[in-house]
Amino acid sequence: EGGDADTRLMRLGEQVLLAYVPELPTRCLLGCGARIVTAEVADHEAECPCRRIPCPRCGLQVEARSFDHHRAVETQVRRALKTWSLPMLSEAILAGSGRHCRACKMAPRLLSRAESVAGKLRVALPLVMPVVRRGNVEIDFDDRKVIIKKDIPFTNRTPPDASAEFKAGTEQTTATVLSDVAIVIRNFKVPMMVVGHTGSTDPPDFWQELADNRSQLIVRHLQRAGCPADLVLAQGSPGGGAKVDIFPSPDEDESDEEQPAT
Repeated sequence: EGGDADTRLMRLGEQVLLAYVPELPTRCLLGCGARIVTAEVADHEAECPCRRIPCPRCGLQVEARSFDHHRAVETQVRRALKTWSLPMLSEAILAGSGRHCRACKMAPRLLSRAESVAGKLRVALPLVMPVVRRGNVEIDFDDRKVIIKKDIPFTNRTPPDASAEFKAGTEQTTATVLSDVAIVIRNFKVPMMVVGHTGSTDPPDFWQELADNRSQLIVRHLQRAGCPADLVLAQGSPGGGAKVDIFPSPDEDESDEEQPAT
C-alpha cells in the first residue's frame, strides 16, 4: 500500500512538472529504467515494456515484456488440466506458482482448480491402474481416452432390423470388459462420450439407428456396472468398423474454459 501511495504522489508531482518544466529529465516510473523528459512520459508509458496489460483469459495484469511467457505458462496449466497425467499436472502447478518470476504466477482460482484435480487424480490412479494391468482397457492419459483392448462383438444386423445385442456366447466376456471400463470412468469422474460405430454407412438411416442402438447398449451395461448416468453419454457414428470410442464430452471440455476475473 505504501508503494502505491508513493507512486500516486509521484504521479501528482509529474503533472505539476509537466505543466511547469516539461523538459525536466526524469526516469520511467514503471520500472524499465529509461531516462526521458517530463513531456515524453505519456508517450513512453504507452509503449514501455514494463507497462501492465490484462491477460484476456485470466484477467491478471502482466508486464508487456513478460506477456508471452505468462501466456505460455497459462497454456501449460490449462493443457495439463485436460489430462489424467499427474506428473504433467504437478509440473504445471509448479510452473504456475510464480517461483520463477511474477509473470509465472497464475490466477489463484486456476491454480486452486489444478491442485484440486491433482488431488482427485492421486485418489483415482491407485484404483484405476490395477484395472489397466488386467489388459481389457488402456488409458490415454494425455487425452483422457479409454481404449477398449478386447473385441466387443455385436450381432450382425441387416435392414430393417437395427436392434443391438452382443453376439451370443460373448456376454460374460463383454460384461467383464465393460465392468473394467466402468471402474475407470467412475473413478476419474469425467463425463465421457461413448461412441458406437458400424461397419457401413449406406443406407444412412439404418446405420445411424444401429450405431445409436449399439452405443446405448454399451451405456446401459456401464450403468449396470456402477457408472453414474451423467458420466456416460451415448452417441452413434456410422462407419469406421464395429468398435466403441470413449473420450471426454465436448461440454466437459468447454467447461474447462474460465472467464476472466472482473
